[in-house]
Amino acid sequence: MSSAVLLMNPKFAHNVGMALRACATFGTETLRWTGDRVPPAEEWPEGARIPREERIKDYQHVDCAHTKSPRPISDFVKQGYTPVAVEVKETAIPLPWFEHPEKPLYVFGPEDGTLDRGVMSACHQFVVVPTNGCMNLAVTTSIVLYDRMMKVALSPVTA
Repeated sequence: MSSAVLLMNPKFAHNVGMALRACATFGTETLRWTGDRVPPAEEWPEGARIPREERIKDYQHVDCAHTKSPRPISDFVKQGYTPVAVEVKETAIPLPWFEHPEKPLYVFGPEDGTLDRGVMSACHQFVVVPTNGCMNLAVTTSIVLYDRMMKVALSPVTA
């Protein structure tokens, strides 16, 4: 089952790196990020890398890149993905009760903000991780991808 993660204008390279680790660990094949705060790898100073995560053995199967597409969600929809905004929103489904789509694109906002209206209007579903406080981008990504992996593994096989 294919899945992807899209980080909208992440603030820190280390959170992109931790999202890469979450993708590798929990079976997500594609990671993209937008914005200029974490530029494409080819624009990094010589020797700069996503911290630590490039050294984990299993990350290589994750297609990881910055995207400059003006409509990255539309690009994924054309490939059959269902966009899911991970956002604190009144109508969002709490993660324990959320049924993950067959081919999800999980869209995460920046560490210091929320998803803008255009991004939210492009999403078909909304999910929230219930907490007593705020979590950072990397932790939220890990929890959502772990939840999907467990629910897919535990779902009954239909013939």
